[in-house]
Amino acid sequence: HQKRVLAYGEWVEANVLAPVPHRQYVFTIPRLLRPIFARRRALLSKLCNIVERLFARICASARPGARPGLILFVQTFGDLVNYNPHIHVLAADGAFDADGSFAFLPPIPRKLLEASLRKSVLDLLRRDGLVSAALAEKMLAWRHTGFSVHNAVRVHARDAAGRRRLAQYMLRAPFS
Repeated sequence: HQKRVLAYGEWVEANVLAPVPHRQYVFTIPRLLRPIFARRRALLSKLCNIVERLFARICASARPGARPGLILFVQTFGDLVNYNPHIHVLAADGAFDADGSFAFLPPIPRKLLEASLRKSVLDLLRRDGLVSAALAEKMLAWRHTGFSVHNAVRVHARDAAGRRRLAQYMLRAPFS
């Protein structure tokens, strides 16, 4: 697995990532909802779709016509090798215009992402009949929701090794 991780990092840096600043975002869902995702693994791809749409919508509102540069990774394990589905995003710290030019944008505020993630995930689960409307409403009102976004890890434009390491980290195995 480690050989695959190293090869992937090299390939991503050489073929996918632009030499611009990047940031890692980690989207986590509350423990209460994790068993639903454990029983219905297809929801993980829908979770990725939600995250991608959040980035696209926010980038388009900040810079009309621009698109984010993203790689999304689903991970289903936590530090204790417990079931903890979450999404890692390796995102350009800005957006790309139609001509391919890059425009730096400030980091997306965590609170904005958390609120949007919470609403979108609960809407999905309610639509699919996996949570009741009453539970969704309660969870929308909770002060500490269990939905979280971390975005403090940043790699500078000239740090190719940092981008490569970040891509490798996101593909890592649950234990080694």
